[in-house]
Amino acid sequence: MADVLTKQHQLIASDRVEGTAVRRPNGDKLGHIERLMIDKVSGRVSYAILSFGGFLGMGTSLLPLPWAVSPTTRSSKPTCSTSTMKS
Repeated sequence: MADVLTKQHQLIASDRVEGTAVRRPNGDKLGHIERLMIDKVSGRVSYAILSFGGFLGMGTSLLPLPWAVSPTTRSSKPTCSTSTMKS
């Protein structure tokens, strides 16, 4: 059991991604990942839902980001950058 917790692998729990800050290439925070949308047939993540704007949960906007353009780092706390997204 200890090997599973300490050995590096390609999996990440959804709760480690949800809440992750999404930043512009210059480091400015755009928002955070609200949730992941998973394809029921393939089991792969299709979209990450970006939550941005608003105050105390009111007026918040949601935007689906295709997972293929949502690069994450392999640090202990993942981050997401919009550097590969088109404006």
